Amino acid sequence: MALARYTKHLVFSGEFAPVMVGRWLLDYDIEPHAHDFMEIAFVMGGEGIHHSMLGTHSLMRGKCILIRPGAWHSYTACQSLDIYNCCFGMELLHRELAWMRENSLLNTLLWGGLTSLNQCGTLMVDLDLPVLKNFSQVLRVMEAVQHKRIEALGYLVVLIAQLAEQLALQDDVLGKDRASKVHDAVLRVIQIIESDIRRDWSIEELANLVNLAPSYLIRIFKHDTAQTPIAFMIRCRVEQAVNLLLHTNDTIAQVAEAVGWDDPNYFTRRFRDYFGLSPSGYRKQFAQLAAARSPVENENQ
Repeated sequence: MALARYTKHLVFSGEFAPVMVGRWLLDYDIEPHAHDFMEIAFVMGGEGIHHSMLGTHSLMRGKCILIRPGAWHSYTACQSLDIYNCCFGMELLHRELAWMRENSLLNTLLWGGLTSLNQCGTLMVDLDLPVLKNFSQVLRVMEAVQHKRIEALGYLVVLIAQLAEQLALQDDVLGKDRASKVHDAVLRVIQIIESDIRRDWSIEELANLVNLAPSYLIRIFKHDTAQTPIAFMIRCRVEQAVNLLLHTNDTIAQVAEAVGWDDPNYFTRRFRDYFGLSPSGYRKQFAQLAAARSPVENENQ
């Protein structure tokens, strides 16, 4: 399986907000590919088949797919498959949109649900046609204002919030207590882990830093993010590893060390758990292509 490499440097213009919205009509296959940004794909019509680590799923009008950085996916058997794409840089979730962590539903959608091991960085949502029409209207406006930073970010917030509400209606885990605020200790632990992902944080250390019992920290963290603190730390590491594999010539051992694992073999096992490929295999398959290509370039082939 050869993987195409789509990077934010190709997709987003440097002087604008890292947001891209576009609509594609596909009557051809889209090769297996991964990227270093978040992608939300709305199926507006037609049909096709979507492949990812979650498996193979038939696509038709009303399907919505969320894909985190590093997670590969592809499309086959496309017949007038009408896709409205919204892509945005993950740095937004650490800066302008970091406040979203404080809402339990948004936190679970963007961090917990997508980053849990069984989701493999991919979520699929079914949208009713009236709801899909509403999303289409938001996407059209976003497409028109995507080069205006403040407007683009504002509509991105609207899009994510509406999508989270729809998912909550369909998912018992995301639906419960969806209006509640994330526990302050959970937000603090997330900040601690992200500030130093190389450190081998233990539950005891993290709990001590927020003055909670380890068992209670695990319970509230899992309630608010759908994963344990250690699982969150591992996900942070493997996603950072993807970035290093794509953008540096560091050896696998150097990448492993850079994200906090001294043992390259252990790093390989963890990486494969999330992305279905070894780090060396992931990099090799990207290198098989002469250059990274954008979806527009694929369409023009």
